[in-house]
Amino acid sequence: MELREISTWTAIVTPFFEDGSVDVASLERLVVEQSAAGNGLVVLGSTGEALACDEDEKFEILKAIMWMDREVPVVVGVGGFQLETQRAWIRKGNALGVDGFMLVTPLYAKPGAAGQLAWFEALMNEAEAPCMLYNIPGRAATTLHIDVVKELGTHRQAWAIKEAGGSLESFQAYREAAGDHWVLYSGDDPLLPTFAPEGAVGVVSVAANVWPELTHQFTQWVCNATVEELSSNEAQTMIQHWGTLTESLFVTSNPVPTKVLLATQGRLSSATTRPPLSIKEKALETLDVEALEQLATGLANSLPR
Repeated sequence: MELREISTWTAIVTPFFEDGSVDVASLERLVVEQSAAGNGLVVLGSTGEALACDEDEKFEILKAIMWMDREVPVVVGVGGFQLETQRAWIRKGNALGVDGFMLVTPLYAKPGAAGQLAWFEALMNEAEAPCMLYNIPGRAATTLHIDVVKELGTHRQAWAIKEAGGSLESFQAYREAAGDHWVLYSGDDPLLPTFAPEGAVGVVSVAANVWPELTHQFTQWVCNATVEELSSNEAQTMIQHWGTLTESLFVTSNPVPTKVLLATQGRLSSATTRPPLSIKEKALETLDVEALEQLATGLANSLPR
């Protein structure tokens, strides 16, 4: 399947048993659900707690997913700030035949444009599949430089930008820099309705873990609706409900609320996260699972078929 045909990519969680070991059976159930909904998989990103897994664990998780029965592509996260470690990780992804790589802006080091260009070019040269660059200043402590987007647009593996800068102005700047070389995805579920009229082709979604079909349907609708259609009272109500649902997943650090909801729904054996994340955060007391499910059902029924 052509990657640009996918509008909804699920940044899939990594299920753990209570002892912290990987729960492959729960992971397989989630993959089956996402495949049935037509959602592509983004594996071992921040939602997948990749930095809490060692290299051997990551390889076993990725290998398990690649061997699962599915009909949707797999994109694997590439993070950190040790170049040779990330190049080696890309080679493992190449060997397993992954469909794409999501390259995160280098963490913590805060490189400038020249450093970022050298970093991304080295990784893209290693990759045998298309690459998505990920702007996430809230985690990386720096933005993806506009010059990097312009310079690498003609690279053979240039594919997409995942924009999670948190503002319309940021999205518009990347949209202009991308030209015809890159497609843009919203990296924030709540901001998808804001970014879609500005050219977002879809979303890399946390919400799709909890609501696979609804997220797919909502994304298809909002990315294909006209500005006039989105401005109607009915559309604005649906967008407001989407905002309420998706913002609930960020009452504390992602993916903690998502895992709690999935476990409550019986779709994970445990909501366990790895340190430093915790399912004992007080903010989780605000999650009203029953109310959220009612809202999700109502939104699904309201969306055009």
